[in-house]
Amino acid sequence: MIANLRTLLPDQIKPIGDGISFVVAILLDIALFMALYSLLPHGTSTWRDILPGAIGAGLLWELAKKGFFALYLHPTSLSTKPDRMGQWQPFLGLPDAGPI
Repeated sequence: MIANLRTLLPDQIKPIGDGISFVVAILLDIALFMALYSLLPHGTSTWRDILPGAIGAGLLWELAKKGFFALYLHPTSLSTKPDRMGQWQPFLGLPDAGPI
């Protein structure tokens, strides 16, 4: 439903919406890593100890996601999409398409 709201926005606001969604994604990543780092270790940690690691992990995680999608989903001259999908078929549980 939220994706459909994007069609209602004026063209001038769409780039701002992309930036806002990127910032919100990073903030959510940081919050999730903070929760992960505070709940999983056996010892006790303060938020002040956890925050630098959570910020670094959240930023790196978002960059890794962007890099993965940029390299994997966009066509390149070195490989074709079925070749790239083939390496992930067992992981994703996709049936084998056979030779192309």
